[in-house]
Amino acid sequence: MTSSDVLFTDQIDKLVSDYGECKIDTDAYIAGLKQLGISTIFEIHDYIEKAEEARYEYKLDNAG
Repeated sequence: MTSSDVLFTDQIDKLVSDYGECKIDTDAYIAGLKQLGISTIFEIHDYIEKAEEARYEYKLDNAG
């Protein structure tokens, strides 16, 4: 994996984490994806699903 691949992955992970922890809303999440070059509706949908799973897990972990 090249350093640019690692940077890209780190940026995606940060977006997913921030969304999962409710630090950013859906619009900010999608804007972040688009800044990284993820622009097709299919790609965005896939990443939203990942982020929704992260948000669900975060809320479960902090529910009690």
